[in-house]
Amino acid sequence: MTLRPATIPAGYWQCPPPCGRLNYRDYSTCRDCRKPRPPTAGATEGPVSAPRAVLDTRTVPKRREGALPGIPGYPVTVRVDGAPVPKARARVCTTANGVSVSYTPQATKAYESRVRAAWQAQAGGLQPIPRGVPVAVTIIATFELPASAPKRDHARAVAGETWPMAQRPDLDNVVKAVLDALNSLAWFDDGQAAVLRASKRRGSKPMVSVTIDEVH
Repeated sequence: MTLRPATIPAGYWQCPPPCGRLNYRDYSTCRDCRKPRPPTAGATEGPVSAPRAVLDTRTVPKRREGALPGIPGYPVTVRVDGAPVPKARARVCTTANGVSVSYTPQATKAYESRVRAAWQAQAGGLQPIPRGVPVAVTIIATFELPASAPKRDHARAVAGETWPMAQRPDLDNVVKAVLDALNSLAWFDDGQAAVLRASKRRGSKPMVSVTIDEVH
């Protein structure tokens, strides 16, 4: 496999080979091998020396005020159009040989694919946030009004108004579907979400809005 050239982002330092791990500037030891930070590490940006530390160097939006340290393009907001789908529990079935097999329901797989497609279309030029860097995530899930809703509510929705929703699906299951879908795209793992704000609302256009920012 051909590796793209990469550079060490500002605010990070690279552990010497053979480790090659990129570490946040505040870490005094490598998060993988626990070696101490070299005296000159992180002083300037430069080429990444280890293959495992390859970063995506496609063009990314200009860094805005308040962006994550050393990661261009953040904070970022991505919109996923369509009805939010909660993450369903894995199903278990038994084969003809009597072996139990678990699988993810098709509706969950299809929605997570939709979330990934929206990220790649709107923020595909951003590099994933490196492992160990905490982030703040805001998720707003908007559900379309049912046809049986009062006319006054439909008028509010058409006017662009949204309001809190107190019906199923459970909000935490919607959040789980979104966070899992963005693994390896927005971040190394969704365990990096140190601060989480989520809400579900009624409105005219079903969608999910996902904003990723630094932890304040």
